[in-house]
Amino acid sequence: MPSISIDSKDSHGYGVKAENTLWCKQGILRIPDLRESEDEQFIADIVLSIALGTPFPASKVAFNNYYGTGPKDKSNEVELKVKAIGKESLKKDVKLVFSEIENFCDTHIRGTTLKRIINPQAKGNPIKEDFYSVFMAFYELIIKENKVPFDFLGIIAALTNVHARLSRDRKYTTTEGRVRNIAVCKGLLESNFKESTNTFKSSSTLIVDFKNFLMQSKVESAIYDYKQGLYTLDPKGRIFSETAFEKKIIKSIAAFANLGKGKKGFLFIGVTDTEEDTLRVETLDKLQDIPRYYGFGIVGLEREAIIRRVSLDDYITYITNRISASELPDDLKARVSKSEPVNLSV
Repeated sequence: MPSISIDSKDSHGYGVKAENTLWCKQGILRIPDLRESEDEQFIADIVLSIALGTPFPASKVAFNNYYGTGPKDKSNEVELKVKAIGKESLKKDVKLVFSEIENFCDTHIRGTTLKRIINPQAKGNPIKEDFYSVFMAFYELIIKENKVPFDFLGIIAALTNVHARLSRDRKYTTTEGRVRNIAVCKGLLESNFKESTNTFKSSSTLIVDFKNFLMQSKVESAIYDYKQGLYTLDPKGRIFSETAFEKKIIKSIAAFANLGKGKKGFLFIGVTDTEEDTLRVETLDKLQDIPRYYGFGIVGLEREAIIRRVSLDDYITYITNRISASELPDDLKARVSKSEPVNLSV
């Protein structure tokens, strides 16, 4: 795992700025809370709640018991329950829910934050406990009931000042109190979710992994390559560049295949790695508010599908077929062509 620091308003050009994390950007935690690793404790809280099958009564003593350092060592109990669910399955589900919430915040909340929606009177206070209730409501709807959010304005309305509807335990956080609060959030949210017929919920479930790739490319030794697309950025005429396809796609794939045992290469198409290119795409393709993460612009490929006058799926199929028809080794072409494309269009 790469070593990544969390900074605040520095200009060193490395690490992760606390202000850019979901936690601080949306007011769930404060910057000092991240320094105290409260984000890690929140994840532990979620994992314990899911593994134990009931909301965890978060307290220092309760956490220590499950960490194996408290008066009652319960570490084996939680280990067995996590194994029963499956560590990778649990990890995937938690990331999926975080991705849906982060996509909702990044895409559908404009001019405000999740904190101001959930608790307009919060001022400088974080909304950690309120967010726990919202997260678990999302978890029950998405994971347990296999639903996906579709009415995002409705979700904003449902969460507006939800803080006022949630009960407060007087001294300690209790399971009973959390059960009530999750039920309140779920009841308000569920009409804005619909049944999903897909095992793989949506492209937004990839967002957490995708952001991690972008972040890790700053500090890892693995090879990362970014291509804004395959059409030229010439304002006089946008054409599909055969040279770019050969040099940027085929040669990159071949280079990654020759990195050696244990080495990895990642190629992202539809991502700019300079602000200059991001601004050029915004101008030429008439896009606004292109998402930017860690200095990269997420420009997507839908804009090129529009130029080509085909659907995004057809455009991705076209690129895949071109790779399959290339002179790359057959086994390499098969591996690339059968891989699930990461479709994060804007």
